[in-house]
Amino acid sequence: MLTGAESPARVFSEIVGAKIVPAANTRDARSRIPLAPAYQHVMFVTAGSAEVEGTALGRGSLLYLSAGREQIPVAAAAGTRLLLLGGVPLGEPLLMWWNFVARTPEEIAAAVADWREGRFGSVGGYRGDPLQAPALDTARLRAARAKTGH
Repeated sequence: MLTGAESPARVFSEIVGAKIVPAANTRDARSRIPLAPAYQHVMFVTAGSAEVEGTALGRGSLLYLSAGREQIPVAAAAGTRLLLLGGVPLGEPLLMWWNFVARTPEEIAAAVADWREGRFGSVGGYRGDPLQAPALDTARLRAARAKTGH
């Protein structure tokens, strides 16, 4: 839920997702976006440019926002489109490599192997050969895991 609006979609965890677009008749927009303090959030720029909580973001940029915030300042140029996603923290550190999210480097390596062997099945709506997963850097994953203290 964001600003009282709630989707009729069935969900299985507490989440928020919203497209944020400046009004069409504005050149530059400034606002404070309300957040659920118990949620972690990300702000992703799909078009244009914005400044979120003092950080300049361009198209394709993603900004992580830790839990505890009640609102964030956003300034966006005309034509900008932002995606706000958030939810209850998972309570454990996770690793991400390409399209895979897991708890350990070994789980990521297993997912990469499954992908390369075709055990994920097809991706609906996608036409063409499966994308190739990038080279796996397990040393980098272990270093990232070590930074979390686990």
